[in-house]
Amino acid sequence: MVRPGRASGFGGIGDLGSFSFQSSKNLPAGEGGMITTENKELWDFCDRIKNCGRPPKDSEFSHETVGTNARMSAFSAAVLLAQAERFNLQFDQRERNWNCLREALEEVPGVDLQARDPRIDRHALHLLVLRYDSGEFGGLPRETFIKALASEGIEAPHGGYQPIYKNPGFLNDAAQCLKGQEVPHYEEHELPHTEKVCSEISVWIRQNALLGETTSRVEQ
Repeated sequence: MVRPGRASGFGGIGDLGSFSFQSSKNLPAGEGGMITTENKELWDFCDRIKNCGRPPKDSEFSHETVGTNARMSAFSAAVLLAQAERFNLQFDQRERNWNCLREALEEVPGVDLQARDPRIDRHALHLLVLRYDSGEFGGLPRETFIKALASEGIEAPHGGYQPIYKNPGFLNDAAQCLKGQEVPHYEEHELPHTEKVCSEISVWIRQNALLGETTSRVEQ
């Protein structure tokens, strides 16, 4: 994220920006999301896609293209507006607790926080990504480390996702639906470092772990 007065931040770069309001996000509404654009033609297209393929302000139920029924409900919008009122307070709370955790982890060999790019003014801190070195813990598997975190009340649901190129959607004909694009043969890829990070090294902790009122729990 970028402070006001600086260059465009996420959501303001390129023709379209997208944000998710799914229940685990920093600004949750249960479900739903938002697309930002300054291009009227693209706005009309997005409106059609989320509104059953109908043109904007349509009253004739005229389906001009294939679309989805992805209209956000008034209830979800009301939840989102209420969440937005405390967004900056929670943002600052995450930042304070992240700094506390970073300092505490400097004393713990084998567990490092993902580095922050110095060009970032404000980090969303949606995920705490830890780098776990089992060698510093006598070869303790990552899964055992995650269970130990859970026993202390720190949820780390999994170590992350499998490599994207290992997902079935990229390995079967589903990827061929990308019109006008040549789809790589993902089954031919071998990226050992990526696979090791996914299976042995990375530990993900969700952003709500940083929303405590005090930093004592983070330090523990």
